[in-house]
Amino acid sequence: MNDRSYDEANAQGIGLIPVLNFSNLGATIPKNFNEDLRFFKTNAYLVKRSAELVSL
Repeated sequence: MNDRSYDEANAQGIGLIPVLNFSNLGATIPKNFNEDLRFFKTNAYLVKRSAELVSL
């Protein structure tokens, strides 16, 4: 498990391009951004066994 936290704040705004609406720029500039993430690594394995011949 891996935890990650990131915070950023700027009184003039942060340039997050996917969030900005250039026709209404003043209302879409975010002033702060934070994220809390938790990652889990999972490994899965598949094994194919060859058929064994049994003579009776």
